[in-house]
Amino acid sequence: EAAKRAAAQRRAIAELAVGATAADGDLLQNLQHITEVVSATLEIEHASIWRLSEDGESLECLDLYKADTSEHTQGDLIEPVLVAQHLRYFAALKTRSQVYAHDALSDPRTAELAERYLKPRGISSLLDSSIVLGGQLTGVVSCEHIGPKRTWTPDEEAFVSTVASLVAQLFENREKHHAQEALQQQLEEKELLLRETHHRIKNNLSSISSLLSLQAQDATHPETVSALEAAAGRVGSMSRLYERMLLSDVSGEIRVDHYLQDMVSTVLELYDESGSCNVEVQVDDFALGAKQLFPLGIIVNELLTNTMKYAFKGGCGGKVQVLAKLHNSEVRLTVADDGIGLPEDFDPQTQGGFGLSLVQMLASQLQAELRIESVHGTQITLTFPV
Repeated sequence: EAAKRAAAQRRAIAELAVGATAADGDLLQNLQHITEVVSATLEIEHASIWRLSEDGESLECLDLYKADTSEHTQGDLIEPVLVAQHLRYFAALKTRSQVYAHDALSDPRTAELAERYLKPRGISSLLDSSIVLGGQLTGVVSCEHIGPKRTWTPDEEAFVSTVASLVAQLFENREKHHAQEALQQQLEEKELLLRETHHRIKNNLSSISSLLSLQAQDATHPETVSALEAAAGRVGSMSRLYERMLLSDVSGEIRVDHYLQDMVSTVLELYDESGSCNVEVQVDDFALGAKQLFPLGIIVNELLTNTMKYAFKGGCGGKVQVLAKLHNSEVRLTVADDGIGLPEDFDPQTQGGFGLSLVQMLASQLQAELRIESVHGTQITLTFPV
């Protein structure tokens, strides 16, 4: 007889273990399957699963299976078991994790249940096991015998304890799944908000850039025109980055080749309308986050703008290179031309305008090494870690 019971219990545990790992699906359906299997395995009239309320003041029935009618009952149809009215019962569940009452009506641990629960249902023996999550009592798997008093065997007690552990695993897996779903929803909402924010910033920057360009067209003083055009270019550089961020994963990285190609094209539209300048752009296939791409874009805008304005006499007619190479976790940016070069006594620390000062400041932000050379033109190299 004992061997037959043990074999049935092993089959039941193997069957229930599959459902306990499920993170989704219908919880009630899973619980109903568990109570049916427990009832059939132990040959008991009632099997039920209860969960402690959020305030910890009562046990609420998630499912009660009645073998004689093959019916399931839940929730409001079964009165909750209040902690305050059953102190000994709850104390036993917390300290020993199991209550096995052969005579449930007289056992001190379960006698408090007699009038409200046991007698109305004809329950004579009770075998309850705690569902524990995070070291805390979370619920109960209850096995209810109707009729003559029943003595629970050690293997039956161990079986119900294992079932309670499987129910705990089911609860935990579902809670993790729901937490992940909630987190994913929050991330999607934040990404949508961030994308909308980037869209508005991009539009505002585009408007500012357009206003600066219009103001430059109305200006008559050459220095004013130059300053307004330079400001429009800087703002446009930021606007294009926001546009790239909208086209890609807002929180991720952006391809450098596409961004710099856009940057170069925009500068050429402004300063090389005739298309007489030979500009070569070579950028390795890699991506950077916005934190590095923002300063890099402004630097390229400044260097290329200066090249188009000052490197060639009588307008651009030479060759310009914009190179960006990734090697050993370092990016090397080069902007070079074969123009007139820099004055022999040029000192970048004391000479140069606002644009060069801005480049030096942004290079420091990138923790970059900045090198300026004047051999057969001008070559400016920026090397920084990624």
